[in-house]
Amino acid sequence: LIRFLSTPITNRRHDIYVLFMKIVFVSIWYSDKMGYIENCLPQSLARLGHDVHVVTSQAQVYFNHPFYEKAYQKYLGDPLQPVGKTRIEGVTIHRLPFYQWKSKILLRGLISTIFDIKPDVVTIFEHVSIDTFKLVLAKFALNFKLFTANHAVMSVYPTAKNWAILPFYKKALWAITAYLPGRLLSFFIEKCFAVTIDAGEIAHAYRGVQKHKVKVTTLGVDTALFMPNPRQKQAMRQHYGFDEDDIICIYTGKLIAQKQPVLIAQALDVLVKEGFKVKGFFVAEGILADEIRSYKCCQIIPLQPFKELPRFFQMADIAIWAGEESSSQLDAVASGACLMLTDNIKAYDIIDENSSFEDDDKDGIYRPKIVSRAFKHGDLTDLIAELKTLFDKNTREKCAQMGVKEIQEKYSWDIIALNRLEDYNI
Repeated sequence: LIRFLSTPITNRRHDIYVLFMKIVFVSIWYSDKMGYIENCLPQSLARLGHDVHVVTSQAQVYFNHPFYEKAYQKYLGDPLQPVGKTRIEGVTIHRLPFYQWKSKILLRGLISTIFDIKPDVVTIFEHVSIDTFKLVLAKFALNFKLFTANHAVMSVYPTAKNWAILPFYKKALWAITAYLPGRLLSFFIEKCFAVTIDAGEIAHAYRGVQKHKVKVTTLGVDTALFMPNPRQKQAMRQHYGFDEDDIICIYTGKLIAQKQPVLIAQALDVLVKEGFKVKGFFVAEGILADEIRSYKCCQIIPLQPFKELPRFFQMADIAIWAGEESSSQLDAVASGACLMLTDNIKAYDIIDENSSFEDDDKDGIYRPKIVSRAFKHGDLTDLIAELKTLFDKNTREKCAQMGVKEIQEKYSWDIIALNRLEDYNI
């Protein structure tokens, strides 16, 4: 405020933005009990005093997936919510009707809503979409800053993984429908926020974003919720019948082939037969649930609301995702669990428990140092071998301590919100 008052009137526009902005996020769907970026980042920006809006559809996340009724409806509610405005944690939520074509969602009334809000900044969580083109047109009338995003990573992006073997006509079709429209759009945006380094590569190479407009900015963690809690750890272990010296390995999410949860159960089963006191705990639902339950060392509970997850991660010693990424990986580390991932995931670096806490980004790119161990993708033997290296309690505690420090100092949503304001004020 002092800086603003002492600044000449002709130079105050930047400082007005610092003090107060109308910020809009556009998302194809929204569920208020989840912990995704469309929930957490707007709330952090609202706590900083900005007028924040989320413009979305009537749809809950995963509303059209076959497992929605069983896995989500009991705590999220009906898959389609009423049209209208609500206020959640200081953020105004605008639910609009929508058109759907295959997996694509097109918001109805998006531009009229944007004109009503008259924002200073708009971020849409897709780069190549019809709604993005509509926002470019609205930008000329309202003069707001437009940002896009890319959350697609290599492990879930078949076009990138299979590009070398795709026939020419498919590459040409992709260029016409994705790359060239994306390149055109990139001339009218400020930046495209990519959630990982490989997501940034996809944004540039496959979605046409000019390289200098791609910014890698990792997803964050609500560190007020996700933090170590030794008392909770002990209480939860007693509640679920675990011994004090059991090594608890947790997995959260969907029990589907792409996530490879059965590989985790198989590894734990082998370790138990070798005499190790290791148990599997799955907060998950899906078509592979019965197969997971067939392993006596594993138990499954249903998917939980976002705010219930901290106590489960706090209970665990090791969190494992053997297939695709999950946004819960950061939450698990923040809660004090060691993280184990497949080496297919390139977004993060390995924690070196023998080194200091200092940054090491010799290649000029910093990756969050949150992975305690990585194993060869799909390799049961290597997964077992890497798990054994974390069975030493001192090793686990050192890795967990370094992971928690990394998250708290660099990747809380409040810190990311402050960084985002710097981007908005370019």
